[in-house]
Amino acid sequence: KVEKSFTFEEMFEEIEKSGELYIEWAKSDIAEQIVKAMKQAGVSKAELARRLGKSRALVTLMLQGSTNFTIETLVKIAETLNCQLEIKLNPKAASSSWEDFESDRLDGEWKNNKPRSLQEGKITVPFNNNTLAA
Repeated sequence: KVEKSFTFEEMFEEIEKSGELYIEWAKSDIAEQIVKAMKQAGVSKAELARRLGKSRALVTLMLQGSTNFTIETLVKIAETLNCQLEIKLNPKAASSSWEDFESDRLDGEWKNNKPRSLQEGKITVPFNNNTLAA
């Protein structure tokens, strides 16, 4: 059995086609927004869990981007943190690439403080219940 090797670009294109990457980006983006709102409101994980009537463990998973949020949960979190929930659907650009991801999706603070795995040129991405590493 011969295994085919993929370049990073080929692997990235395959992940993009599957939609998995956008799902992970969305969950991570929402989690980051919740963390920022919690800091602004001075609300701890324990307090958010109490206000939502959820376990602290579930709130931790939410803040790690490890859960699929329902609209109902997002509305409750927004209300709890005295925020307004906005959900927008924007047309996709005609083409997308890793460079677009680097320039458009990441803010300057994250670019300057990349996780160690990215500083070392490694990246792991969940894909179809497996983890791809490059």
